[in-house]
Amino acid sequence: MINTMKKLFLIGVIYLCLHPTFATDSAPENLQDERQLNTIILCEVAEILKKRFETVIKINSYTFLSDPDRRNSLVRITLEGSSPEVPKNVIFKQSLPKESDEDNKGAFARFAREWAVLEFLSGVPNAFHSVPQLYGGSKENKFVLIEDLGEIHVSLVDSLTLPGEQKAIESLQRYMKALGSFHASSFRKTDRYCDMLNLINENNIHFENDIVLEIKNALPAVYSVLEKLGLALTTELKDEIVMVIESMIELGPFTVLTHGDLCPDNVFDNAEKGELRLIDFELASVGNALLDGVYLRMSMPTGWCAKAIPDELIAQLETIYRDQLRQTIPAADNDAEYNVAYTNACAYWSLFTILEMESEDVWEQEKIGESPVVLPGGHLWKPEDNFMRPRLISRLQAFVAVTEEPAVLPHLRQLAQQLLDRIQKRWPDAKALGVYPAFE
Repeated sequence: MINTMKKLFLIGVIYLCLHPTFATDSAPENLQDERQLNTIILCEVAEILKKRFETVIKINSYTFLSDPDRRNSLVRITLEGSSPEVPKNVIFKQSLPKESDEDNKGAFARFAREWAVLEFLSGVPNAFHSVPQLYGGSKENKFVLIEDLGEIHVSLVDSLTLPGEQKAIESLQRYMKALGSFHASSFRKTDRYCDMLNLINENNIHFENDIVLEIKNALPAVYSVLEKLGLALTTELKDEIVMVIESMIELGPFTVLTHGDLCPDNVFDNAEKGELRLIDFELASVGNALLDGVYLRMSMPTGWCAKAIPDELIAQLETIYRDQLRQTIPAADNDAEYNVAYTNACAYWSLFTILEMESEDVWEQEKIGESPVVLPGGHLWKPEDNFMRPRLISRLQAFVAVTEEPAVLPHLRQLAQQLLDRIQKRWPDAKALGVYPAFE
């Protein structure tokens, strides 16, 4: 009898919660997808938005935007409210566990970083224009509710893979300006972000532990690669590797909130308004700004859409980025300090790519990187040519080039040159990355 009463009570609570917030008495019907959002989650969405806008919210419908096998569930939710401040749509983003994420900690950590970044930036002057607005979130169900930036996701993938050099240049200019503004806005405010993150995720790993873990994981992998290619891990080389990792993570003159995954599809570009927003902050962390700042030089190190930007254009675009940093970061005005951070960041991404090649076992057999199914109509991207080895060649060459004058990190530079020599003999047909189709 007690269990029956509990069930009836629960049904009554759910009904009272859902009835005033939905346009119909049942959950919204999604005609384009068989997947359904749990009614408890929909109820929580409505309550969060009700508190945010201080008015009753009706959820009219929803549409799944992400594929079922993605690590996040993205849903566009259509709303109706009595206040003009209520947006027509919001984006529901829920972090889902991977198969290897048995305890759900990985999914929760991604969700927590996303929420903390957006909440932190909502309180930072001049930062709102580089990211979407946050409307709220749920720790229990690992979702955030954010601003809908448009029906069609136009990213750098569009401008870089479509014909039209000038449009690509203008998109990249917006990209570097938004990135520089994002970094400048968080300078000397990262403690506030860390406090917000710790409130959401009490198991968050502190940045000092990040350093220990990165060094612990990196050195054996580098040693394995060197041994495979007949090279030695000297004490001097080891010291430089440790120094590079520490300089990118420990507190310093360029410490900001970094994005961590600034690949071409992790932005929302609006050419008509002349603005670009950064999205997807699941890998965000406190670190050296130049980790993000050298993304063009290092050919989008975490992205599937990896090609080269013409050198003369990179220099112009990086000036836009650095000018934004100068607004709040004193060291950005110091050529010596800036160049050291820049070089160390290029070294970091070179090491990252070496380890990526090791984990993918590309040393023995070339592999084709994954390309998304959906590309803009009329694109010139060739998925069949999206090889992995050219990424390593290009990033090693870029690192060697930036260490020519002055000669810093001599042992890592020597390693890069030795690797390039070995690669030429081992993979005689492999070449550096070509430019993006927009620049061909």
